[in-house]
Amino acid sequence: MRASIWVGIAVLAVVRDAAGDSTRSCTPAELRTARKEAGKLAHKAARARLLALEKTCSPDSGNEDKPDQEAYWFWSDLALVTLQDGDPVECMRILAGPTDLHDATNQAIAGTKVGAALAYNMDRCAKAHEAAFRDFTSRPCAGAGDHPTTATPDGCLSIEGGAGFDEFKTALEHDKQDDAAGLCPHIAFKPSGKGAKLPLHVAEGGLTSTSSCCGYDQLSFATKAGKRLVRVQSESPSRDCFGGTATTALDTIYEWTGTELKLVEDDSISLH
Repeated sequence: MRASIWVGIAVLAVVRDAAGDSTRSCTPAELRTARKEAGKLAHKAARARLLALEKTCSPDSGNEDKPDQEAYWFWSDLALVTLQDGDPVECMRILAGPTDLHDATNQAIAGTKVGAALAYNMDRCAKAHEAAFRDFTSRPCAGAGDHPTTATPDGCLSIEGGAGFDEFKTALEHDKQDDAAGLCPHIAFKPSGKGAKLPLHVAEGGLTSTSSCCGYDQLSFATKAGKRLVRVQSESPSRDCFGGTATTALDTIYEWTGTELKLVEDDSISLH
């Protein structure tokens, strides 16, 4: 499992524009040169070379009438060396923008060679990410009703409560976004036997974010190195709880200690 914690789900909402301080668009020649030089380096050094370019200029996709395929090749190469550097989640974040078919320019390159390369690399990164979580299991608990659940060695975890978009929208309309935390779902543990169901406290991560908490609807569990880990996800990309257009594939891992869930990493991917 990756050791780093990624916080701030919306930071890559527009991946193609996430360059350094410069607002100057990279020229095709600069992109080609960086890719050519990176191609001669080991993956870690290649990743550093490509990232260095983004500190001086921004790769620009162009427009639907004239897409800049050099920019798309740049993102494809950067994603690939990022995967080879052992970071499949960041690979997916790099590719989230260029592969988002809600964008007309992306649609224009979808059938091209570079479009195929982007899709292929996204698939590789997604599979590599899932392989890191092969130990997590999701076995629905018997008699749990409609709640998303997963069995554990000593009981059952479930996602409880939580409001829908209408309630969140009402909170926004009445300027009560701060009160919307009470609309988020929570995770509860029901021990085997006759023990009472126990809500687990969460202090940070997506489960506490009123923009995203409504989208969590999947649970899985694993024990690694003596730690009990809980993975909470959205089955499909989730829209902003307040009704905005931001869409995120939610994927958050917590360590379960006593009555608390402590954030380990947030692998959520902002799509558009």
